[in-house]
Amino acid sequence: MRRAIRRPGFTLVELLVVFAIIGILIGLLLPAVQRVRETANRIKCANNLKQLSLALHNYNDTLNGLPSGVDNFFHVHWHWSWFAKILPFIEQDNLYREADAWARTQTTAVHWPFPSPNGTDGWANWSPWGGWVFGLPGPGANPAIGKVMPLFLCPSEPEFRVIDAGIINGQPLLMATTSYQGVSGQNYLTNDGVLGSDRRIRLIDITDGTSNTLMIGERATAKNQTMTFGVWFAGCGQLSRKLSGDDEYRGSADVVLGVREMNTQQNGWSFIDSCPAGPYHFQPQGQITDLTGNLNPNCDQFHYWSWHIGGANWAYADGSVHFLTYAADRVLKQMGTRSGGEAFEAP
Repeated sequence: MRRAIRRPGFTLVELLVVFAIIGILIGLLLPAVQRVRETANRIKCANNLKQLSLALHNYNDTLNGLPSGVDNFFHVHWHWSWFAKILPFIEQDNLYREADAWARTQTTAVHWPFPSPNGTDGWANWSPWGGWVFGLPGPGANPAIGKVMPLFLCPSEPEFRVIDAGIINGQPLLMATTSYQGVSGQNYLTNDGVLGSDRRIRLIDITDGTSNTLMIGERATAKNQTMTFGVWFAGCGQLSRKLSGDDEYRGSADVVLGVREMNTQQNGWSFIDSCPAGPYHFQPQGQITDLTGNLNPNCDQFHYWSWHIGGANWAYADGSVHFLTYAADRVLKQMGTRSGGEAFEAP
């Protein structure tokens, strides 16, 4: 009689137990891996801000002053942002020269109605968005406006977006976005920060002290948000009828933002004009209800926040970069101005 030979192997129960153990281990390891990845992203994001602040310092030393957040008056660099102006200082000389040469092309003469009463004669290429601003079929947009710049994007963002404005007067318009905003002050009306509109200041003019004054902060992009603001190259921003002429646009929410920013509610899009008037605060995203009483991710375009846990990175005017928790909002109003003379305890 032949003895049965038992073959080596696992029973179904043993396999199920092994799979269960592996699943538990993966479940334990995944959060740790995600935390490590986010730590690396946060460090990379802080490094981006460090590079931007160094570029601004080099700009200040070379040109005897910081760039304005945006320049609204109609000229060859109309609405160019501070991002665009520091391109030569972040090893993007070729992109700057290409954008500048395009802006200086004089083939289509135009007349801009401001300043009143005579307006300004110029060229369609002065507009970063090309001829469609003047109702013309050409030229198209400045080639730099659609250029995705990794240095201007925080790697913690779940996705990097380009705003597709569609076909305007026969021309496609794609605009690359940024995760960062220059601090314009308390809000677009006070314009009392380091990177305000139509106002070039020197670092030595920051009487509150460069180590106490904010210069750049994170303003991330929310999921399910309709991209409206955040184009890095040209900062038109919100429309405000409280101002006049070219100054109706100060780049607010596109390339600069106040630490107590206001929503003008005059932008022409119901999904953001229904957001509260403000003032807005440094806080996590996803907490603001609009006039309909619903949580509205589009409202998060009006305040600083990030995808990091518990706060965001900020670059100070002295060139240093710090991670501030949302509790720091209590002193952000004082830190957002360059010459307020406020007394406060730094976070």
